[in-house]
Amino acid sequence: MSTAARNRYGRISRLELTAERSGDRTVLCRAYATSPFRIMKPFGGDAAEGRDVRVGQDDAAAVAGLDALAGRGDAPAAGQDALAGRDSAAMERAGQGTDDPSFLQVMAMSSSAGLLAGDEQRLSIEVGRDAALSVETQAFERVHRMEEGCARRSVAIAVDHGARLRFMQQPVVPYADSCFVGTTNIALQDATSAIAFGEVLCCGRVARGERFAFTRFENRISLCVGKTPIYADTTVLDPRDGLEDLGMFEGFTHLGTLVVIAPWLTDTAFEEVREHLALLCGEGSAPGGLRSRREASSGEEPAYRPRFLGGVTHLGTVEGATGWAVKLFGMQAPELQTVLDGVAAQCGFADGFRRIGSSSVGV
Repeated sequence: MSTAARNRYGRISRLELTAERSGDRTVLCRAYATSPFRIMKPFGGDAAEGRDVRVGQDDAAAVAGLDALAGRGDAPAAGQDALAGRDSAAMERAGQGTDDPSFLQVMAMSSSAGLLAGDEQRLSIEVGRDAALSVETQAFERVHRMEEGCARRSVAIAVDHGARLRFMQQPVVPYADSCFVGTTNIALQDATSAIAFGEVLCCGRVARGERFAFTRFENRISLCVGKTPIYADTTVLDPRDGLEDLGMFEGFTHLGTLVVIAPWLTDTAFEEVREHLALLCGEGSAPGGLRSRREASSGEEPAYRPRFLGGVTHLGTVEGATGWAVKLFGMQAPELQTVLDGVAAQCGFADGFRRIGSSSVGV
């Protein structure tokens, strides 16, 4: 018997999206949602000329935001032009030329205040052969306090031959005394399939003083190319384990994850991403990064603390598919989202929705 069945207030909500290529465009051929999910009218998939201009601008903005976080926000216009040029090259490597479909952009919305005990979300995203889909969620996923049980979310993703998917979820915020279990299964048809998948975990309502006050948080990600597993990530957090101690979050409050699998990824591009993240994490410019963590473990005030901690891992090449995984600790969700968007842009995945601001900056 499921948790939702045991709790009469629990609700099973479904969101199902299927995109296919039609001529030179990507169309949403199936969109099914039950309350509280809603699907905003898709946009994108326009004529080649307008599409390429918009995608290029969005990617340049994302990478420029990443440079600003790295301390290069005052770069002259020529430097920004160089960034835009690098993005154009990335688009060419991605095969997003004038004869390719643009990313069809879909926003999944929810009229609910958040997840309660017994609630279960079931998301299914399928991208057909040679189609290109970008999906984002509308707002932070708030997991409310519960006396017993837990809230669940399962995501099933299938990307066909030559298809591309960009799926960036808004952060999950587990409130005090909440329990959350998430599962994401990603299946790529073969080495020509591509995906950028990102998510962010908040430790709680930081602005209200909640830090790791939830009961339990579990999240699992698995990714296969064909029948070959290429990535698996299991996160199980229990506040009783001392999540702010040395070797855990170490004072950071947010954890961001980005997984990118694509046939056009190169070792040169990997080094560019690694150098970007190294700058964000203070590596090479302030040796106090490691010292501050030791000082924090002894209760001393750190002399220096980077805004981020983490990096990128090369997952190797399996059946012709190359993969990278980014793990970053941070202090604010919007900053982490900007970094993940920037890395995805560097990898050739357009950022269809711009985050000009956020009402949840304190989260």
